[in-house]
Parts: sequence; C-alpha cells; structure tokens
Amino acid sequence: MISHVLRRVIPAALLVMGPASGAFAQGDTSNTLGQSIFGAMGDMVGPILVAISFFAFLVGIFLVGKGIMKFKDASSHHGGGVGPAAFTLMAGVLLIALPEASGIGMTSVMGTGGLFGSGDLQAARVMDAADDGTGKASTITRRVLGFTTPKGVENCLVFTGTDNRADAVGCMAKNIANNVVPVGIIAVFAFVFLAGLWQLGSAFGELAKQEQNRGSLPNGWWMKVFTAILMMNGPFLLQAASKSVTGQVGPIGGTGLQEGSSLLRYTNVGGVFTQYESLIGYCFTILALFGVMAFVRGLFIMKSAGEGRSNSTMGHGIVFMVAGVLLANSKVSTCVIMNTMMGSGFGFCS
Repeated sequence: MISHVLRRVIPAALLVMGPASGAFAQGDTSNTLGQSIFGAMGDMVGPILVAISFFAFLVGIFLVGKGIMKFKDASSHHGGGVGPAAFTLMAGVLLIALPEASGIGMTSVMGTGGLFGSGDLQAARVMDAADDGTGKASTITRRVLGFTTPKGVENCLVFTGTDNRADAVGCMAKNIANNVVPVGIIAVFAFVFLAGLWQLGSAFGELAKQEQNRGSLPNGWWMKVFTAILMMNGPFLLQAASKSVTGQVGPIGGTGLQEGSSLLRYTNVGGVFTQYESLIGYCFTILALFGVMAFVRGLFIMKSAGEGRSNSTMGHGIVFMVAGVLLANSKVSTCVIMNTMMGSGFGFCS
C-alpha cells in the first residue's frame, strides 16, 4: 500500500520541483502542474461556455415553437389547457436568454470584478460568437486567465553558495503554493461555474415536463436551481461564508486567491516556530486549495440530497462546506484552536 502511494506521489512532487537543471533555478513554468492547469483553462473554459449557450439556444428555440403549438391546440379545445403550453414557452424563453440572465445575476451579486460578468456571458450567445472575427470565447478565456498566472518553480535539488536548499520541504511547499494553488483555485471555480450554468439550463428545461408531472414541478427542482446559483457564485459565497464563520475576510475573494493576504503569512519572531515561518505560510496557501475543493464538494452533496438522488443529507453538504471554510482560513482556525487549548496563539493570531 505504501509503495503504491509513493509511486504516485514521488513523480508528482518531482514534476512540481522540476529536474535538476539550471533552467528551473530561473523560475521556469514549463512542464509544471500549474502551467498544465493554466493551459487547460485556456483551451476549455471559453469553448465550453459557448457550447452550453449554443445548446441552450437551440433547445430554447425548439421549446418556444412547441409551446406555441400547444397554445394553438389549447385554443382549439384539443389540448389540456394553457398551463402546459405556458410552462413550455417559459422554459424556451429562459433557455434562449440563459447567458444574459446568468450574466446579469452574476454582475448584480459580485459586480464587474467577479469571475464572470454580464458582458462576458452575453458574449457567449450563439449570435455573437464570432463578432470580432476570432470568436468571443477568446475574450471569455482571457478574462479567466487574467486573474492569475502560474509562477516559476525553484530547483529543490540544487545547492548553491548563496541559496540555502537544506530546507527541501519548504522549497517544495513554496513551489506548490506559488505554481499550483492560485491557478488551481481559479480552475475549480471556473469549472464549477460551468457545471452550475449547465445545471441551471437543465432546470429550466425541466419546466417543459410540467405536464408529465401532473402540473407540479419535478422533485427537487427548486433545490437544483438554488444550488446552481450557489455554484455560479462560488467565490462570493465562500468569501461570505468565511466572514460569517471566522469573522474575517478570508484569503479567497471574487477573483480567486488574494496572495497578499495576511492570512497566508506567519510571523513568530523569537517563538518556537520561528524557523518554520515560511513553511507554515506556504501550508496556509496549500490548505486554501483543499478548502475550496471541500467547499465545492459540499455544494454538490447538497444538490444530490435535494434531488433525492443520494443517501447523503443536506447536513452532510453543510459539514463539507464548513470544513472547506475552516481549511481555506486555516490560520484563523489554528489561532482559535491554539488559544483554546494552549492559552496562546503562538503567532497564529497576528
């Protein structure tokens, strides 16, 4: 079991540290996990967003036509009333306007500084997809990639006369914190946003099945819409939850990791942890990524529980979300634990 784990962990660690060559001493990003994630976002986020909008547009057009035909049948007394026709027409209109409706909601909640805004999502509409000759998807991609860039890694296997590499663990932690975490957090939020957009469109489409559900909405429909909205506003939601749980603005905001946040730094001058200051700070940054992943996992559990498709409950989802908040704000969490158990913050509260 241990050898199996080591076979997986060691290659990944060497990938982040880089080979024992002088190139990585200059902060190169090639062949690193952070650069790979960055490239994947550039290749996938914009096109997927346009594809979702294109598909929603086509389905919306179909449902609008179907709704009109149902109105015609209802008026000629061959149908079963105008209710199913109205729901079908409403579903079609909402799907056609999915990018605009989502974009307006994002801008209203997060302002223009969020992950996506009204203008970005409007650009994903099929009729605007090639207005600039290169495709609006490129504009959306540039916005996402503009929030962060992967930083170069240092060679943890090379010792120099002026640079102490005795702390190999600290070097590895620094590489992961600088190269992987900022890009990884943006990637998680971006792809969760796409999942939320797809889920919202799917919920709108289910309105057309109102007739099959005997005049009632499908089971878990409102929870599906609610969790879709939460997923599309992931950074803002995590920031608000951090403020509520810890009483402080966390290190993750509407545009990802706030790398200058004091919650990602540790200072314990003259204390027992002085020699580990840098390492502890990098650990705070790495734990922020795991916090985001746990928080998002909680959202998906809530969605499944609300739809009745899982043995998990809403409580399980909330536990994951709270755990994610505590991990993302690990310095504050450690401060509270240290003060409670030891009567001193040992530098974690400063």
